[in-house]
This record gives sequence, C-alpha cells and structure tokens, in this order.
Amino acid sequence: MVSNLLIVGGTGSLGRPVARKFRNEGCTVRIFTRDPERARELLGDGFDLRQGDVEDPGSLDRAMEGCDGIHINLQGGNTDRQLEAIEYRGTLNILRAAEKAGVKRLSTISYAVDLENYPHIPYAAIKHRVETAIVESPIPHTIFRGSHFMESLPLYFRDHTPCLIGKQPHHYHWVAADDYARMVFNAYQLKEAVGRSFDIFGPEAMTMEEALLRYSTAMHGKKEITRIPIWAMKFMGYLMFDRRIRFVAELMEFFGQAGENGNPIEANRLLGAPTTTLEQWCDKQKAERRGELVED
Repeated sequence: MVSNLLIVGGTGSLGRPVARKFRNEGCTVRIFTRDPERARELLGDGFDLRQGDVEDPGSLDRAMEGCDGIHINLQGGNTDRQLEAIEYRGTLNILRAAEKAGVKRLSTISYAVDLENYPHIPYAAIKHRVETAIVESPIPHTIFRGSHFMESLPLYFRDHTPCLIGKQPHHYHWVAADDYARMVFNAYQLKEAVGRSFDIFGPEAMTMEEALLRYSTAMHGKKEITRIPIWAMKFMGYLMFDRRIRFVAELMEFFGQAGENGNPIEANRLLGAPTTTLEQWCDKQKAERRGELVED
C-alpha cells in the first residue's frame, strides 16, 4: 500500500470517492488542484491541498515531493484543443514529474472502449494516446477502464429536463463511483494489479435511455425524456459558433458508435465486483439530499 497518494483531479464526482476511500483507510491524501478553497468546500477536512496546474511542470514537481503513489483523474475540458492540452500533455507532465520524484505506483481512469479502433474521432484518439503514454512509462501502473458511471446521469439534464442525445442503442453496465473507489484502493494492495488494465462493469446492463429514465423517475418524478438528434446538436454548435456544443455532439456520436467493450472477470476476481444497483444509488442520493447521510 502507498502511504502518501497524490490525486490529480480529486474534486470531481469520480475523484472525491477515491480521495475519501484512501483517507479513510489511513493513507495521507494530497489533492492537486487549481482552486484549493473550492477543493476544501467539496472534500472537507483531512486532505493535503496543493495548488497547481498540470500545464505547469514546476507546480507538479513541488506537489509530488514525498508521494509514493499518484492517481490521475483528469477532465480535459469542452473542446478537442483543451482535451489535448490538459489530458494528453498534462499526463506527460505528470509522468515526468512522477519519475523524477520516484513514485512507486500510478493509476488512472479510462474508458471500457477499444479506443484504438476510433482514430478518426479526436476524443478517442487523445484518450488512446494518454493510455499509451502511461503504459510506456517506467512507473508501475494500473488502468481502470470504466463503463458509464451513475454519477454522469445528472449531466444529461438541460433546464431540469432529461435529454438523450442521439439514439444510443448500446447497453452499459452502469457503475457507482463508490464501488470504483473501493476497487482502486484494492488494486494498490496487490502486486497482481501492476501493469494491468481492468474493465470495470456494474451489476446491471441497461441502455442510456433506460438508465436516464429510471434515474429521472426516481430523483425528479419525470417519466419523459427529450430526444435531441446528433445532427441538431452539431447544427446548433455551428450556428452559435460554439465549439463546446459540437464537442458534446461528437462525444455522444462516439458513444453511440462504440458501445461498451471488455470483460470484467479479472477485475471482479481480484478487486471485488461492483454491487451497487441504480435504485440503491438513487436511494443514497435522496438520503444525502435529506441530510440523512453525512460524508466522513
């Protein structure tokens, strides 16, 4: 087990559960963030907050001093250019700093998709370059290739209305971030997890429409979904000269093509299978809203 873990991207919906899991298990957790005050609001006490930016190698060098592990959970922004700068070049900066600091273990989140099959899609191509850079690094690594996360479902709402972009015909094994965080922690305890990529699948398979409808009904009492064609999103982006809208359209088009790939058997055997159903996850979200669950 690492004793001092640096998390890059520890304030997002997938980073916070990992940070809390490691802290609760007795690990010193350092959070690399551009906004320490915001990080403190989101995470609470008990974390070592270090200000910096992945595009600033010097800040990475300073933050990584004394760390023996690093977990990368970078979110690259809303355009291909931001994705390239933050996720790919940012990862290269992280790897250089980690090697200089003598980091012993490294992990990252990726997607349960055969990214190399989609070189014509910038989003997939950049993600594949990130994975390749990590695999080729001399630092012992573990890659978690997650299916869709339940925490992403609120992002499909626009003006309080659930929106499905494109047809999205594929079934996904939706994962709760707390289950994922537990698997990340368990991987750091095992030599067998080094140099491996694990496919992380939840216990239930459902289409994006099915998951969104079940979430919307449980959380908001809304049983209807607005459907937006991909071409309409792209046209809106061009009409408004908004690259972010076009990026979302292209991302959803990629999801509609790629679906979910991989096999979770090894991840489940070594790290413990995810068990949280969508209904259980929604019940927890509602309890947290009522103040019945308090984060440690």
